Amino acid sequence: MTELSLSKTHHPLSEEDMRLLEIELKFPLPEYFKKFYLKHNGGTPNLSCFEPDDPNYDAYEISQFLPIKDKTSDGRNIENTCQKMRKKGVFPSDLIPFAKDWGGNFFCITPNGSVIFFPQILGNPN
Repeated sequence: MTELSLSKTHHPLSEEDMRLLEIELKFPLPEYFKKFYLKHNGGTPNLSCFEPDDPNYDAYEISQFLPIKDKTSDGRNIENTCQKMRKKGVFPSDLIPFAKDWGGNFFCITPNGSVIFFPQILGNPN
């Protein structure tokens, strides 16, 4: 089985960066999420297709993990994406977008650590 790796990652993060993000977003980040981002600050996965644990759901694809602090080539990071979508009333305060698929739809974490797919049916969020 091939191990997940990311290319085009951003500057490494510290525990303090994660603590400050939790304060800024008013959201407790799950430990697995912090561990992942301390290892990979955003980037493009070598494995874009992931199989869900539940066999009733189709596989999903992640084109990009959003970085923290740094910005992608299109100017996004977790902080500004979250703030922009909350301001527009698209995301409730209990969802944090951390990745997107090829169509610009988001993958978000919830306060209990679950990951949900959040399709953007209203068009470009910019």
